[in-house]
Amino acid sequence: MNYKPAVTELSMDDIARELGVSITTVSRALSGKGRISEATRKRVLEYTKRMQYSPNKFARALSGSRTFNIGVLIPGDAKMEEMSFFQDCLMGITAEGVKNDYDILLIYSYREDVSQLKKVVAAGKVDGVIITRAVRGDPAVKLLEEAGLPYIVIGSKNEKKIIRGCCEMTGSLLDKGVRRLALIGGDSAHEVTISRLKGYRMAYWQRNINIPEELIMLETVSREATGEAVECAISKGAQGILCMDDCLCRYVFQKLDRSGCHVPEDILLASFYDNTLLMHHYPSITAVHFCDEERGRYDCLELINRIEGREMKKVPEVKYELIFRESTDNCKGGN
Repeated sequence: MNYKPAVTELSMDDIARELGVSITTVSRALSGKGRISEATRKRVLEYTKRMQYSPNKFARALSGSRTFNIGVLIPGDAKMEEMSFFQDCLMGITAEGVKNDYDILLIYSYREDVSQLKKVVAAGKVDGVIITRAVRGDPAVKLLEEAGLPYIVIGSKNEKKIIRGCCEMTGSLLDKGVRRLALIGGDSAHEVTISRLKGYRMAYWQRNINIPEELIMLETVSREATGEAVECAISKGAQGILCMDDCLCRYVFQKLDRSGCHVPEDILLASFYDNTLLMHHYPSITAVHFCDEERGRYDCLELINRIEGREMKKVPEVKYELIFRESTDNCKGGN
C-alpha cells in the first residue's frame, strides 16, 4: 500500500477509509479493547505510526472523553511591551505540550470579562487551562474551580523564588551603601507585584534598615504615571530606582533622560524583570533574570500531571540570576 504523507489532523474516519475497515474496528485497534484479529490491529497501528501520529492519543481519548487540548489564557489588555514574557512562556508551554501529545488553544481575557474562556469550557474544548497572569480575585480561577477543570497559574510555584530574587537585588544595592531606593511598580492586584514588593521589603528588614515608605510607588500603570513617580523619587532624594518590570524600567529611563538625570552617574537603575532589550539598552540595565520559557515548560508539565491523574512528579524549580550591568555601575552581589 502507498502511504500518504503525514497530516496534521487524522481522525478515525480517515484511518477507516484508508484501510477499508469500519470505525469500530479502528476504535478497537487503538483502544486495545474489543474482539479484533491481531493482524488487523497490527495493520491499524502500523498505519498510524507511518502517519507519524501517536495511536496512544486515540486510545486515551476514547477511554476518557479527552480533547488533548490545553487552553492558555492570555490577558487581552497586555501592553505590547509585555508580550515578550507571554511569548517566551508560550514557547515553553507549546514545547512541553507537543512532547506529551497535547495541542495548545489560545484564549483571551479582558480583566473581568472571561466570556471566551466560559465558551471554551462550556463546549468541553480543553482538558485544562494555564493562566498566564496571576490576579487577586481572578474570575477565571473562580470559573475553572466551579467547572472542576484542572488549571495552573504561571509562576504560582515560584513565588518564593520571585521574592528571593527581588530581595537579593535590593540587598546587593543596600550593601553598597545605597539606602534610598525608590520602588516603582504596577497594578497591585497582580500577584507578582505583591511578591516583588515583599522581596524589596525583606531586604531592608534583613539588614535592620528603615524602609523609605515614601519612595514606594505602585499603581503606575501608564507612561504618564511613571513620569510622575520618577519626579517624586528625584524630589525625595532617591539614590536609585528599582522598577518591578522591564516595561516600567524603560519608561523610567526615558523620563530620567528627558530630565537630564544620568544613569548611573546621577542615579542607579535596576529592574526586577529582565529581557533582551534591557541587555542591549544603553546603558545596559541591571536586572533579575528568569527563564520564562523554562517556566512555561514546567507549569505545562505540572498541569499535564494533574490532567493525567498521575502521581505528582517533582517539577523542577525555575532558576533565576542577578545580572549586574552598567546602570548600577558594576555593583556586585547576587544569588
